[in-house]
Amino acid sequence: MKKVFIIGFNRTATKALHTLFKEAGYLSGHYSLSNGHGGSIIMAQQMKKNLESYKPILHGMDHLQVISDMFWHREDVWIDGIKYFKELHNEYPDAYFILNTRPMIDWLASKEDHKKGAYISRCMQYHKKDKESMLDWFAQDREETHQAMREYFEHNDKFIEFDVKNDDIDTLIDFMKPEFFLDKKHWKKV
Repeated sequence: MKKVFIIGFNRTATKALHTLFKEAGYLSGHYSLSNGHGGSIIMAQQMKKNLESYKPILHGMDHLQVISDMFWHREDVWIDGIKYFKELHNEYPDAYFILNTRPMIDWLASKEDHKKGAYISRCMQYHKKDKESMLDWFAQDREETHQAMREYFEHNDKFIEFDVKNDDIDTLIDFMKPEFFLDKKHWKKV
């Protein structure tokens, strides 16, 4: 079964992309999954545990076709599952990788406003930074991560960089064919 990894940072329409695939009938996981026992599995946390235990990176989640929002950011833990893109590609060499992005200024404003400021407060606490320093850190981290992804996937025909604000959704829909068929009526533009 082919996989799609949505490897853009949170606050770049990860939920909208998840919905686009889910509404088309694909098994898509966004941030967390039910564990079948009334609780949930945080996907980024599970990926990290799997790697530390020398298990396949998607152990316990490998039924999913599409995975997005692979993050776990709290006051005392910081996991960016998207940074496991090399491990994901190593285990799933035929997978599609979507680097979803948006203009930096919009993205930083969204990070700052997320959950009425509670998100950035958690980030500041974890990184021991004031707000301005935290936003600068976010910007630098994103630039470095995106550059590493672009270099790694430079000659991979299953990689696309998609600006969720400025690119036409038909570009992504056409890119996914013929293995994934999506309907733009399910796209909610950011």
